[in-house]
Amino acid sequence: MFLATTALSEFWDKQQEILFLGYWCLRDDRRPDWEGLKYQVLPSLWDDRRRFYDSARYLDECGERMLNRLSSYLNESHGVSHSQRYWRILIGTWLFHYLHSIYDRYIHLQEATKLVSRMQTVILDSESFMTPISTDDGIHWLGQDLYNLQLYSQLWQLMGFSVSSRRAALTGQNFCNVRKRLRWRDTAHNLLRVGARYAERAAQYLRGGCPAIALCDMSMPLGMLWRLALQSRLHAVPFKFACDFDLAAFGVVGDRQRRGLATLPASSEFERVFIETLPQNFPVLYLEGYARARNATLANHSRFPQAIVSETGWAFNEPFKFFAAEASERAVRLIAVQHGGGYGLSRHTPYELHEARIADSYLVWGWAEDEGQSKSNWPNPKLSALAARAARRKDPCKAETVLFVATADLPYLTRFYHRPVGSQWENYSVWQQRFFLALSNQSRSVTRFRHQTGRWGLEEFGKLFLERIRQRFPEVQPDDGAAFFEKIWSSRIIVFDNQGTGFLETLAANVPTILFWNPQQWEVRMEAEPHVQRLREAGILWDSPETAAEKVARIYDDPWAWWGSDEVQEARRRFVERYALGRADWADTWVQGLNGLCSNRSTSAV
Repeated sequence: MFLATTALSEFWDKQQEILFLGYWCLRDDRRPDWEGLKYQVLPSLWDDRRRFYDSARYLDECGERMLNRLSSYLNESHGVSHSQRYWRILIGTWLFHYLHSIYDRYIHLQEATKLVSRMQTVILDSESFMTPISTDDGIHWLGQDLYNLQLYSQLWQLMGFSVSSRRAALTGQNFCNVRKRLRWRDTAHNLLRVGARYAERAAQYLRGGCPAIALCDMSMPLGMLWRLALQSRLHAVPFKFACDFDLAAFGVVGDRQRRGLATLPASSEFERVFIETLPQNFPVLYLEGYARARNATLANHSRFPQAIVSETGWAFNEPFKFFAAEASERAVRLIAVQHGGGYGLSRHTPYELHEARIADSYLVWGWAEDEGQSKSNWPNPKLSALAARAARRKDPCKAETVLFVATADLPYLTRFYHRPVGSQWENYSVWQQRFFLALSNQSRSVTRFRHQTGRWGLEEFGKLFLERIRQRFPEVQPDDGAAFFEKIWSSRIIVFDNQGTGFLETLAANVPTILFWNPQQWEVRMEAEPHVQRLREAGILWDSPETAAEKVARIYDDPWAWWGSDEVQEARRRFVERYALGRADWADTWVQGLNGLCSNRSTSAV
């Protein structure tokens, strides 16, 4: 039997029966590649939820060991003596994604060889291997076929199997082109913010070149950001970095420093394999590019604020991460802010763990149990605006449209977390089809399907779900893609099949909302169960697509007769208070809270 690890059919032997490692190999937009073949698909390994969460716990512990060893190695390699927290800020996001991905690929290969003792496959020739420049590259590539073929190829050899190899028709240039497109997208976006940049520079000038509190990557509208700045009397202002990194200028050297990554100590066979993949896959920016990036940061930022506040900068903004890492060793208070759904609600959220370990203070949307110095409840500005607009609205929306809001992710697992991973997205798609099958033709005709967009080509995979629905239910039309905040107010009912941020926004906006998801794949943490159960009892959340579709049909003629009832409004209000906190006086709360946090600049993060 032949093992196919990715959707790259030029690496398959179609003359043999094929074992596909997962449904990511069988893409709808490449159906001619696999239709008519004799094949099996390895069952999803992570449907075993005990195994899934045992793996998640193991990887968290393993990640801490790897971070400790990498921190020591990088300090020695660069001739510095930074804390583990410093290196966590720089490489932490890449590390947990890469570690989780390698473990997933490793376990899948193990299971495949258990299923079929004599297996043939074709791997990627090492001359076609690539090395990511930054965290953004590293995580984006984890969703791409060619890079995954590289990882499977490395693992296959490190696990002791001998196979034939082949060079790829695709090259690293394809990934450079992606980076270039992303850079042009970012440039175009930034051109729209020129006026805001001048304002930021003026505010920094008035504050002597550096604000007391730097607001970085806050994911809130500029009007709100500047309301906060003005209300704080420019004590807290948006912060523009004076340096940027031309990532295309960094290159792999492949010297003793990089090869030495493979010499890190290992505590298990998996750790040995993982460590031996590092020389090829460790991002260039943190090894060959480190001194240059750090020197540029310090040359352009000789002064540091009292505090740095950020929602999304901790993940992919490399200049920010270098700045924050340096600031962490200068008694600057690091304040992380929740930036999406799932936090506090879902059973396992690696981003939440990572950000909490970085920050001195963690600002969340209502779910902090015992508010203290490290974690506290703060109103989200955008959710506050939605709640305020809802309070001003006089009449319910009279539109006919039911908006169905889907999500998507990269086809390969990139982290163990609270949603479908890998092959489980096939089941997610089946649930969507079951929902639309349960609707009447008339109901489908007024339903608009809104698919996922965002980083790393998620729009591409979101469209695949849409096309499946459109092929089977042609009366369902795609959404027009207008801003979601406006779609909220022009939809009769909004349906979510996922735990994304969107459903928190519609609940805060007090718009009739129906939720359904597979509770075996969208698991919530124990302390969240009572709050989620109230949504079930009120008829907002359903555990099957058919019952959700039936509810939509029942309430369609007059959604507010149900939505406006005391029971539903009480369940909605209590859930919003817990997971989507908003306040009319959010700016006052933020100004007072930031002043209070900055009055105590002691650090407590590891």
